[in-house]
Amino acid sequence: MYRAGFDKPDFTGYEEHWGRGRIEKLQRNIIPTPLIDINSTDIRKGLAAGQDVAQVLHPSVVSYIHRHGLYKANPTKSSD
Repeated sequence: MYRAGFDKPDFTGYEEHWGRGRIEKLQRNIIPTPLIDINSTDIRKGLAAGQDVAQVLHPSVVSYIHRHGLYKANPTKSSD
C-alpha cells in the first residue's frame, strides 16, 4: 500500500533473492489508496483526548472503539 510521505513501494532491489516472478507479482499487487497525512499514533492520541476521528476512520470502526471503550485516556488516580 502507498503511505503519505513515502515513495511508492519498489521491490526490484530484492529480485536477486526472491526472483523476477515474485517481484512482478508484488508490484502488481500494490494497492493505490488515498493518501492522508496521519498515523495511527495520532489517531489513538485523538481518541484518548476525546477528539472526533470520523474523518479518518470508518464509522463502524469508530463505533466499535467507542462500544468497547478502547483508547481512553488513563484516569488520574487520587492519592487519598
